[in-house]
Amino acid sequence: MKQTVDIILCRPDDRRACSACCGAFNLRDVSRKSIKAFLKDGAAGACSDAAERASALSARPRDESAHICPFLGYAGNKELPGCLVHPSVAGADGRDRSLFGAEICEAFFCPAHFLLDSPAKRRLLALVTDWYRYSIAIVDPLGFTWMLAEAQKYADRHTGGSLLEKKTAMAINAGLEMQAGFMNGIEGSLFEYSQSEYLLNYHRFSPGSGSPQTENHRRAIRGMILRLLA
Repeated sequence: MKQTVDIILCRPDDRRACSACCGAFNLRDVSRKSIKAFLKDGAAGACSDAAERASALSARPRDESAHICPFLGYAGNKELPGCLVHPSVAGADGRDRSLFGAEICEAFFCPAHFLLDSPAKRRLLALVTDWYRYSIAIVDPLGFTWMLAEAQKYADRHTGGSLLEKKTAMAINAGLEMQAGFMNGIEGSLFEYSQSEYLLNYHRFSPGSGSPQTENHRRAIRGMILRLLA
């Protein structure tokens, strides 16, 4: 049975968009600087020769099974990631030139759409307006919900359950920046196309996994959140 999606996270407004399913987080270097350069290269017209760009990208993935779409770049008037052959950008649908084709691209929803419940999605949209941090939350949805839970624990203990939104946003965004740096130092895949793959692998990089591999990182994020909320 096909799962339904209540809130679509792909490009919710003109401030945020996620490009993880198109392969931006399959790059070996997923730092903000690296991904921005990759997107700028696409917007500059590199995708006009998709085969050439795909060949150049083949040396840069995180693992041999990772795909990086050559048609990904800054799309539209804003510097936001998007599909350069999407009909809303190109005027005609050119997605059948891509690996997955228009039908799959149109129908696909990543694990975050199902692992984040409606309240968590609304909190994500309310707290995180930067597209790069937003994408980090999409790539690691249970890491994001763990950060929310840590912030709420502090609120429950110290403020009777209410917390200033500005401080919460500051703490969550700082946590996502820390998560981005940690993920960039991890070998192997980060973005997974299915819930089962994500849950099988998130112990390597997600503070939400509670794994020994992420224990020190988890402590660092928790300490930072508490300092910013104090």
